[in-house]
Amino acid sequence: MKKVKSCILLSLIIVFSVLLFPNSLLGANDIGYVKTLNAPGNFKATLDANAGEDSYHKIILSWDKVENAEDYYIWIDNSLYITENNNYSSVVYNSSKAHTFKVKAHLYNGQDIYSDAISISDFYIMDGVYIDKLELNKNHTKLNINWIGEKASDGYEIYLKDSENNIWKSYKTTKTSMSFDVVGVKNYSVKIRSYKKQEDKVIYAPFSDEKSVNVLSTYDKPDRVVNLNLGLNYRTSEPSGGIVISKWTDVKWADGYQIAVKKEGNDKYSNWLYKNSNSPTYSYDAPWVGKKYYFKVRAYKKIMGRIIYGEYSDTKFIYPIGQPQHIYAELLRAKRVNITWDKMDGCDGYIVMYRENGGERKVFGYTKSTSYEKTMNKYGTKYQFSVKTYKDIQGIRVISDIEDEYPIYTLGVPDVELNKKTSSKVVIKTKSVKGASGYKIYAKKPGSKKYKLVVTTTAKKYTHTKLKKGKYTYKVKAYKEYRKYNKKTKKTKKRIVYSKYSKTKTIKLK
Repeated sequence: MKKVKSCILLSLIIVFSVLLFPNSLLGANDIGYVKTLNAPGNFKATLDANAGEDSYHKIILSWDKVENAEDYYIWIDNSLYITENNNYSSVVYNSSKAHTFKVKAHLYNGQDIYSDAISISDFYIMDGVYIDKLELNKNHTKLNINWIGEKASDGYEIYLKDSENNIWKSYKTTKTSMSFDVVGVKNYSVKIRSYKKQEDKVIYAPFSDEKSVNVLSTYDKPDRVVNLNLGLNYRTSEPSGGIVISKWTDVKWADGYQIAVKKEGNDKYSNWLYKNSNSPTYSYDAPWVGKKYYFKVRAYKKIMGRIIYGEYSDTKFIYPIGQPQHIYAELLRAKRVNITWDKMDGCDGYIVMYRENGGERKVFGYTKSTSYEKTMNKYGTKYQFSVKTYKDIQGIRVISDIEDEYPIYTLGVPDVELNKKTSSKVVIKTKSVKGASGYKIYAKKPGSKKYKLVVTTTAKKYTHTKLKKGKYTYKVKAYKEYRKYNKKTKKTKKRIVYSKYSKTKTIKLK
């Protein structure tokens, strides 16, 4: 009986022990006897926007609370942390690494009970960018910047300043490279930082190390420094050619300029002219007047024994204007003159000049053709004609020099003297008319009302013979003969210009 009571008592003790302390007697994995935990929900990883300067790499892990959980186990990469709260913050380093986070709920009820683990993988932080390349292009016109990007960032903020202004200017981009136009001899400095937009805040990483570069000092021979606006002016000098004056915008930092010249018909620029001062003008003696010349200019700078060249300006061309060639003047009538000359390419027109009896040179007239005619003021007067070319450039009239003068005499009126040699002969004397080829002597016999030509002569003295008694009246006019050969017809054309008649003179033969 005592044994039965003892067995009953032992059975009751075991039942109550199982009910009160199940985990101490049964395995934790025996389903139906183990209390389980749910996995944490809404597991998130964000940067801590309120961490000030550490915001770029301080993270906050958060999740929903799990019922009956005593605490939570968190893994940041391979490091384990425990917290009783449903969030955890930590500073993380290395922006190039993909970070992994895990969390599981934990309960100790005689033994450890864990929920399933929830993971976040491929989480990146910002750690500050690294400038990989900072260099000028071959032409020294652009500054190219490349940097190593960060996967966590939404973009980058580039700060740029030059040594002249010394003021930082910021630019934003989502790329990992950027180019800027640069000009002049300056030092350019660059620094970059990444940023991330999180809700209504922007989180910035620290700036990269500041890097700088000197324009015009990286490459031996950049093609360009700055553009030059080339202008051209004209003047002429010796009869053999004209002088072209090149003008361009001055470049303050340039040590000098290089001028390239090419004549029309040449494939290459044959003349390279160095200007070893910073004066923005250069005079070039163009040996071929009327030929088109091409000009371009570039600046250069000497740095540490090297010459850095700029890009050439836009090419301009010009016709050097010279003096007109083969000036010729002839009479159309006794005092009406026609002046001709050869055409000069590149000019806008011509100025015809004259001098009277070696006096002061005066303007005769303006024309765009290669001839000009006008009636002069006086008979029997020496006139010297010359022609200048002109060209209007930017409101300024540029005029050539005078190469030569062509003299001509207007036909004067002959002065006649009569002498009786015998009763049947009269001597007619004519004072020389300058420029005349000869003279025509006319006589009116006694009883006649008309004059008849006695003789055409080049002499200034003529004896009229076989005359009868009576009254004879004489008059004389000078003439100028012109002959022109026609190449097409192969014939010579003659043209004669006459002076006015002299005063009549009368003589009586007995």
